[in-house]
Amino acid sequence: MMRCSILVSILQLEPSVVENAIQFGKEVIQKGGEEIEHIYENVRVLTDKISERERERERVISVRQQTIKGKGVKLK
Repeated sequence: MMRCSILVSILQLEPSVVENAIQFGKEVIQKGGEEIEHIYENVRVLTDKISERERERERVISVRQQTIKGKGVKLK
């Protein structure tokens, strides 16, 4: 019985998700006569599984377009 409780305690101390890191950023691209600004978020998830040791994905939160002609900001 003692051995089982020790094993349960060890499993509770080692969660599957070790670390979550979030990084925000901007990227400006000039395409044709427009300037496109991407606001993105990188999410990095580290797990204790060998097959999924490190996984990173990028999500586009919002994309804004602004014309060079000065007509203002267009939300896409």
